[in-house]
Amino acid sequence: MGPLVAPDTLGHWLGLTTIDEDRAELLLEVASDLVRGHLAQEVDYHAEDSVDVIGNGGRVLLCPELPVWQVHSIGQRFAGDSAFEDLIELADYDVELGYDHRLGILRRAGGARWTKGATYRIVTTHGYGVEGDSGVSVDPLPGSIKAVVLRCAARGYTNPTGLRTESIGRYNRGIGFGGGDAAGLTLSAGDKSDLEAFLPGRRSGAR
Repeated sequence: MGPLVAPDTLGHWLGLTTIDEDRAELLLEVASDLVRGHLAQEVDYHAEDSVDVIGNGGRVLLCPELPVWQVHSIGQRFAGDSAFEDLIELADYDVELGYDHRLGILRRAGGARWTKGATYRIVTTHGYGVEGDSGVSVDPLPGSIKAVVLRCAARGYTNPTGLRTESIGRYNRGIGFGGGDAAGLTLSAGDKSDLEAFLPGRRSGAR
């Protein structure tokens, strides 16, 4: 997957009139993947993406990727079956997306349960529109995620070796955005705090 933010945006963030676009794109790609890894989410937009989820015996299944814009279909397969049986929305299951599409909760209709051990193939359209997308009419990348990607990439661009301090004779100064663990191409504690609201477990009603 590519960077969540465009190279020229990093240039504007740093206040530069020109920027090495190849280097900026590489750093933004690494920073984006650090964010994806921390969230365990793909983050950017995917249309009609398929994922298999194992039934837990409960009344609720959770869509793995957020936000969910549409649940297209759910197929059910039991052990020993060769094909999936299509379930029917409202008759077999209900979908709760939430006002911000960050719930992605699937409930069996009539209080039934998702069969423990069965495989459910869930096809959804999910993710945010990122810079460079064309013809994608979903919410853009939230500002807090965008800021984390930019801060992380900016640290790598201005301080590629991850130095924390610089000394010249008796002169000593801190380097980096925020100092401490914010030096270098890594997610700082502040970055992780800003991403906390987007962790997939931070959704309500999943009982």
